[in-house]
Amino acid sequence: MDHRSLAPSMAGVHTAYYLIHSMGSPGQFDQEDRQAAQNFADLACELGIQRIIYLGGLGNDDQALSAHLRSRHEVANILRSSGIPTIEFRASIVIGRKSFL
Repeated sequence: MDHRSLAPSMAGVHTAYYLIHSMGSPGQFDQEDRQAAQNFADLACELGIQRIIYLGGLGNDDQALSAHLRSRHEVANILRSSGIPTIEFRASIVIGRKSFL
């Protein structure tokens, strides 16, 4: 996720929803997730976003988690470390358009 491409859509926003997930990408999804979350958090700080709402994954950090769930938790930690109040919803599965493709 390019930091500059986010700015127009986040300008003037009070609460930003983070629904980005890189698991279907052809590269290293965990690295892409990490970079996207950091870009989002940095820009949110710059623009004065007041709250972040994030849809993450189940599990506890003290459990043996899959790479996918570890990445979801890492994204949550990055967003929280921005200093912006962050609400994290943890879901086992989200079904939406094209979920079964």
